[in-house]
Amino acid sequence: AKRDKYANLGTNPYQTTVFCGTLYQANVQVLAPVGTDSRSNSVATVIYQICAGIAGTYLRYISEKARISVLSTMPQKRSWTAAQKIDMLRVIDSRPTSVSLNSICQAFNIQTGQVSRWRREEERLKKSRPGAKSVCKGAQSIPEIYTEEILSYIFERRECKFAISMRMVDSRVKAMDREFKKKSETARYAIIRRFFKKHKYGIRCGTHVAQQIRSRHENLQRILSYPSSDSWLHSLIRQ
Repeated sequence: AKRDKYANLGTNPYQTTVFCGTLYQANVQVLAPVGTDSRSNSVATVIYQICAGIAGTYLRYISEKARISVLSTMPQKRSWTAAQKIDMLRVIDSRPTSVSLNSICQAFNIQTGQVSRWRREEERLKKSRPGAKSVCKGAQSIPEIYTEEILSYIFERRECKFAISMRMVDSRVKAMDREFKKKSETARYAIIRRFFKKHKYGIRCGTHVAQQIRSRHENLQRILSYPSSDSWLHSLIRQ
């Protein structure tokens, strides 16, 4: 009687799951221990447990298989770049009045909530890189209100041939910003490194004497070229 109902058994996950459930119930009803003979009861109990276990295991397997097949047909999540988001907003804004927002979103495989969020972030999307998939601010750097002052501080001292260390910049920023002073030393130095990298400033490390600053070497050569009667001074400089 149920042959036609389960004709597509194995191809339709829903029908397969229902069939396994029916089989499990049939095992419970037919193979339940009956009678007064203890031996027959024990045999029936064993058969019942085996069939019930097989039916339950197969039911779980088919259910998991059906769940996986359903997930495989669901639309996959996709990340959009800033340029693509701006283009989609432009298409949505220029759509005819007869076309609804939901239909446009279905065509792009996006949600209306994403459109609202992109519209709030439209200015930041335009300022970000075209290929960027996120407009988050990223890790913290030196506050913008102190950027010009710190840059001028570094530039003026480098023009005077003074080496600028991270400790000097750290002391300068701490004197201007109390919140920066509350951070740990590791966090402060990480912020300064990002600041240097952002503005393309290199950090010069201590090196061998042969790799000293070129201007110092030129100054020594200039002194040696001066005529002088103090030969001992020239020999001292050469040393």
